[in-house]
Amino acid sequence: MVRPSLVLTLSLALAGSLGAQTGVPPPVSIVQTSAQADNGLNSSGPLASGLIFITPAKGKGSSPAFSNGPLIIDNQGRPVWFMPLSGAGLASDLRVQTYLGNPVLTWSQGVGFENATPGATTDFIADSTYHVIASVQAGNGLDADQHEFYLTPQGTALITIYNTVTGDLSSVGGSTSVPILEGVFQEINVATGQVVFEWHSLDHVAVSETYLGAPTTLQPYDYFHINSVSLDTDGNFLVSSRHTWTVYKVNRTTGAVMWRLGGKKSDFALGTGLPFAFQHDAIAVDASTIRIFDNESNGQAVLPASRVIWVNHNDSTMTASITQSIQHPAGLSVLAEGSAQALPNGDTFVEWGILGRVSEFDSTGTLLFDATQSTGFGSYRGYRFPWTGNPATSPTVTAVTNADGSVTVHAIWNGATQVATWNVMGGASAGSLSSVGTAPWNGLDTVITLASAPMTLQVVALDASGATLGQSTALAGPFVAPPAITAQPVSQTIADGGTVVFSVAATGPGLTYSWNINPTNVGVPQQLIPLPSFTGTDGPTLVVHGANMFATGTYSCTVSNSAGTATSNAATLADLRIGSAQRLSVPCILREMSLSMAPLLMHSEQVPAEVRDAIRAAYYAPPQHRAASLEAAARVLHWATGIECSDVRELVGLPGDRDCA
Repeated sequence: MVRPSLVLTLSLALAGSLGAQTGVPPPVSIVQTSAQADNGLNSSGPLASGLIFITPAKGKGSSPAFSNGPLIIDNQGRPVWFMPLSGAGLASDLRVQTYLGNPVLTWSQGVGFENATPGATTDFIADSTYHVIASVQAGNGLDADQHEFYLTPQGTALITIYNTVTGDLSSVGGSTSVPILEGVFQEINVATGQVVFEWHSLDHVAVSETYLGAPTTLQPYDYFHINSVSLDTDGNFLVSSRHTWTVYKVNRTTGAVMWRLGGKKSDFALGTGLPFAFQHDAIAVDASTIRIFDNESNGQAVLPASRVIWVNHNDSTMTASITQSIQHPAGLSVLAEGSAQALPNGDTFVEWGILGRVSEFDSTGTLLFDATQSTGFGSYRGYRFPWTGNPATSPTVTAVTNADGSVTVHAIWNGATQVATWNVMGGASAGSLSSVGTAPWNGLDTVITLASAPMTLQVVALDASGATLGQSTALAGPFVAPPAITAQPVSQTIADGGTVVFSVAATGPGLTYSWNINPTNVGVPQQLIPLPSFTGTDGPTLVVHGANMFATGTYSCTVSNSAGTATSNAATLADLRIGSAQRLSVPCILREMSLSMAPLLMHSEQVPAEVRDAIRAAYYAPPQHRAASLEAAARVLHWATGIECSDVRELVGLPGDRDCA
């Protein structure tokens, strides 16, 4: 059925720091390329023309030195445009599409696939200046997923959604009332935000169609796992369900399933090499052919290797057969993600999902191009497109004087695709600059070394004809390297009363250090317990003397010089509560308390120093301060022993119906 629509708000907010290089993308290594290929921007030759569009995402073994984010690279793996995402940010499905008759850059941005956090996922459309001109979120109270963002010729967008409902899993060995993840997609008018069509898998596809197996966890049962939705050549929808091994043709008017290709209830008799399994990215090639990235694995292989297949479906005879298949020479098996794209010259561009590998094959299936991301990084999909980027920002120049007197210049223009050469201008001042060096474009951050350092520098971007495309503002020296942290302080735990050492290492001239100490609030008046002392707060090594509960917390160091600052990761000094071997036992406390607590506790070697000090303060406190001191003693005893707060309070003669905070 077609569900009622709801207008959503169109956001024009920027998705990030577009046009500014603030993070480092993972490097991409070229494994193989055609010897005749033009490896420059928007290359031509044996390879199809265009740049490569991927969305690096951190996985197991990935380096923290590199960031997630949408990334455009050339055939040498050099970054052209990168938008680093902070924290748990994740981008997917970066590509060139058409909106309002113009080529645009589109991607999905959120915190992960199948995430149902309200508002966590937004789909973005940016123009050739990298300015976000429109964005899309799910409507009707649902939350978008990152598997699909497909623009139609009608000015609408197709997006995927994962929706949790309560349902019956008895057909797959589960209970009759449990949470189920259904696959949903919406067609949304981009200009107005109105939902014009909505489809729910549970209205049309039974749970029994899944290959997922019986439920084994309390997590919502992902029986369908929608991972692509696109238009068939007749304007109806093609929907890929990973967990039912099926491509569904869905009527764009009624939402009815017109046929199933693959799976347990296939309407087509399947020929040799079929069915496919755990597939992604089902795209109509023509009226009778669908191209599919066939994973053949969800961690356990169905076939030894993943493949791209072209499946012919005869809607008269209701038969289906594979007409073409591509497999990587290395026999790659991809347990998740992946895509395949037809290129204008007849080649096929393939992204091998979480393996982080992209390949281009010619029409015979011969591998022409192969590249891989840094260890641990993958990309949900990957594409090749011609793209002309004209950043609204100006180029940026930075420079550092080296020990031998030379200067390393960085010419940066994030997203500029027409730069052929950088001209470095230098002189005594901004008004007296002349060319002091040139270098060909070599990525969005092109490094140029000069023999000596002029007083002022500027970089000018030139196109292939020598015309000026843009220039940086003039940068006055001296050119000092900003600090760079090379060794982080290490988290640790220390015995009560001991010494703790935190150290940081950094590079750069003229460094100063400032330690940031953020103690945990333990709720004990400081006058009752000796405070730890600190030395080295303005140096690379911080020493905490007499560490106790007031030393617990986080420790980071800010390193500065005239060129900038860098702050280390925060190290944690763990809770210094007495370990189990030293901790007071409940019987010990009860015995000591029963013998008129204070004198014995103040002198017992079984009692930690903090406890003795707190009891002593309470015992000798003037009458008007006795209650507050007993409260403090209770807090310390609770902290040091782990005894229930109410019991500790009663032991020191306080009402037991309050907490120790």
